[in-house]
Amino acid sequence: MRVIGGELRGRRLVRPDGSIRPSTDRLREALFNALGDSLRGALWLEPFAGSGAVGIEAYSRGASRVLLNDRSRRAVRLIRENLSRCGIEGGIEVEQSDAFTFLRRREGTVADFVFLDPPYGFPRYAPLLAQLKRFGLVSPGSLVILEIFKKTPLSFLAGWRLKKTLKAGDSHLLLLEPADEGAAAE
Repeated sequence: MRVIGGELRGRRLVRPDGSIRPSTDRLREALFNALGDSLRGALWLEPFAGSGAVGIEAYSRGASRVLLNDRSRRAVRLIRENLSRCGIEGGIEVEQSDAFTFLRRREGTVADFVFLDPPYGFPRYAPLLAQLKRFGLVSPGSLVILEIFKKTPLSFLAGWRLKKTLKAGDSHLLLLEPADEGAAAE
C-alpha cells in the first residue's frame, strides 16, 4: 500500500491486518483522479479512517486540513504510524470514537469532502447521512463519498443527489451532493 499521487507520492504505508479493510490502490486512484485539483485547500472529514490511507492521499494532493477518526484503537495506532512514515506533523488530526460521536463533536464544521467507508454490511447509512446534514457538516458545495459493497441497495439516498459512481472490484464509490430540501435522490 502506498500514497499514489501528490506531494507524498510513492511513500509506503503500513498495511493493516485482516480486521481493517483498506480501500484498494485502484479505487483510491479512481477517486482522486475524479476529484482532480478540487482538493486544494479543502477540509476532508473521514469518520471511518481505517489505515488512514485515503485521508493521507487527500492531504498529499492538497487538502489543507484532514480530520480522521476510527473507533478501533489498533486503527488509530496504524494511522499514527502511517503519518509518521510520511513525515506528516501537522494538517491531519486523529481521533478515536465511534463515527456518530465523532460527527456530533464536529458540529458546525462544514467539510468540503466527507469520505465514508463503514464496514461492509453497515446497517445505518440513512442515519449516518442524516447526521451530516443535522450537524451542519455539509453545505450545498460539499461532496460526500460513500464506499459500499457493489450489491448494497441504494434505498437510503433520499435527500442526496448521486453525482457519480466509481466502480472497482466489489466496491463502489458513490459521489453524493446534498439535494435541495424536498428533492428526491436521482
